[in-house]
Amino acid sequence: MARLPRTWPLLALALVTLWVPWAQAQPATASIKQLNIAIWPEYDRPGVLVVYRFQLAPDTQLPAMVTVPIPASVGEPSAVAWQGPDGRLLVARFTHWVEGDRAFVSLEMNGLNGQLEFYDDLNLLGQTRSYSFSWPGGVELGALALEVQQPLGAGSFVLSPPADRQVRGSDGLTYAWIDLGPQSAAATPIVTLKYDKATPGLSAGERQAAAPADPVPPPPAPVVSNGDTSALPWVLGGLAVVLLVGCAPAMPPEGSTPRGRFDWSVDRFERGKYHDAIRGFKDHLLREPLHPTADSSRLLLAESYLETGDELLAANEFRQLATSRPNSSLADDAQFGVCRSFWIVSPDLPRDQEFTQKTVEECTRLLEFFPRSPLVGDARDLVAQARQKMAAKELRVGRYYYERGFYESAIIYFENVLQTYPEADVAPATLLALYDSYARVGFRAEADLVRRRLLEFYPDSPEALEITQRDEDES
Repeated sequence: MARLPRTWPLLALALVTLWVPWAQAQPATASIKQLNIAIWPEYDRPGVLVVYRFQLAPDTQLPAMVTVPIPASVGEPSAVAWQGPDGRLLVARFTHWVEGDRAFVSLEMNGLNGQLEFYDDLNLLGQTRSYSFSWPGGVELGALALEVQQPLGAGSFVLSPPADRQVRGSDGLTYAWIDLGPQSAAATPIVTLKYDKATPGLSAGERQAAAPADPVPPPPAPVVSNGDTSALPWVLGGLAVVLLVGCAPAMPPEGSTPRGRFDWSVDRFERGKYHDAIRGFKDHLLREPLHPTADSSRLLLAESYLETGDELLAANEFRQLATSRPNSSLADDAQFGVCRSFWIVSPDLPRDQEFTQKTVEECTRLLEFFPRSPLVGDARDLVAQARQKMAAKELRVGRYYYERGFYESAIIYFENVLQTYPEADVAPATLLALYDSYARVGFRAEADLVRRRLLEFYPDSPEALEITQRDEDES
């Protein structure tokens, strides 16, 4: 049975896609029994199409919530769906969040089979292409298998780890299978591919029909639906491939010049269509990484991520421009963008201040490497704000220990505030708390020194007035 062209499922899904009412009951959390990952470089775009197809256990109680990890660098998936009882793929509502180098996609399923897809960048060096996919981990898998499609016109194709089997499909393209078996939540297996290709064409648009030398075998563990073990129409293998999207995403017109793709993306950015801008800038950078507009594209790509709330992805793009192109006229803007991105995600005081510390580090880097930048003043302001916040956090921790009677531990934190953040607005409050802590453990000499310091340097502060009032009350 021939593989169907990708344009067919796009049209079909546009007609049958519907929003399925969510169940009133709280869905149970389900685990993935089988995950098949298809990796198709240069299929219908110059990058890499990655498709997850996953199967839940037959006894899974439906509806069920499923969480799937994807690389954080790819942004949101381009499509997420579950399979209805009639075999149709139905668009699924999902949530997406980033945790470090990986992101998670959580969706509710009313069937046992789901599908997710995204695009990733392909590395280009002359005629040589390379790509590395790392399973992000974070969830357990009953079994994991990968299918790698060799692009039309590819030569010297090298795959690591080596394929367990390799066949030519009915579409004339070669497919390699790698069976990786069960995976723990800590496992992060990597597959790497490399090949040469002299022609710029895409497999979906230029492949030629050819009779298969061998039938394409089914995947290691065929996906099943409601206990039925018959293969589904979209199972990885020799059956028809139905790739989902609710509707075709906006992209620069085919045949656009490099400048035309850049202008199209800038137009989308200026009109507030940031997701379109992201796709446009990524496509432009993938096709023309050395174009004169590449630096501007990278900067605006990062700004687009900021506008869509993907601050960590923005930080990655800003950093790539700042570190790989330090002589660019936009390098200081990019470095300040890294600083801004971390400051935006800096959390409230009760939470860990890792991103606040990163704000200080990245803004300090701008001050060191771009001392003549007009952004130096803004960077200093952010450093000052971040240091105030970190000082307040240290004071909060010290008070936590003080209130529970761990005065020695509290003293350590209070002293650290005064030594590390002497300019902090919380210095008077810290001195008073340190005075009380020393008094509690009987260190009168140290307490008196702290008292004099408070009265000398902050005589008009509420804390100085409080300690003076105490003296009057005691006398």
